[in-house]
Amino acid sequence: MFFRLCMRLSLEIQEEVMRMSHMEANSMRSTRLVKRLSVVVATVAMAALAATQTASAAQLYVEHGGTQVQVDTRPLNGAPSWIWIYGSDSAFGGYVRFHGADGGTGKLSVGPGEAVAVNVHTTVTEINVCTVWEWNGLSTCGGWRGV
Repeated sequence: MFFRLCMRLSLEIQEEVMRMSHMEANSMRSTRLVKRLSVVVATVAMAALAATQTASAAQLYVEHGGTQVQVDTRPLNGAPSWIWIYGSDSAFGGYVRFHGADGGTGKLSVGPGEAVAVNVHTTVTEINVCTVWEWNGLSTCGGWRGV
C-alpha cells in the first residue's frame, strides 16, 4: 500500500513537471530536480516495502474454534520468538502448544476473552492451537503448523 502510494506520488510529480515545462523558461532544471525527487521517493518506498516483507515473512496467524494465535520468529525486540494468544468469548478459553528449535516445548493458556503476549527464549518451529469447550477441560485442537 505504501509502495503504491509513493509510486503514484512519483508519477504525479513527473506529470506536473511536464505540464510546468511548457510554461517555464527554466523547465529543464525543474524537471531534473523533480525527477530526482521522484527517484528518491520510489527508493524510500522500495526500502519500506522490503523491510515490511522481511518482518512479516516471519509471522504466522492461526485461528481454531475462536482461539487466535500469532507467532513471530523475528519480533525485532531481541527475543528469538514472540507468541500472542486470545481465548474465545464463546468458549472456556484456549491454549497453544509449541516446539522450539532447541528441542524444548511449551504451552501458553488463556481464559475466555483474555489475551496474553510473551517472549519465547527459543525460535518457535511449530504450534498447535486448541480451544477449551467445557469447564472440565474438553478441548479440540487444530493440526500442528510449522512457523
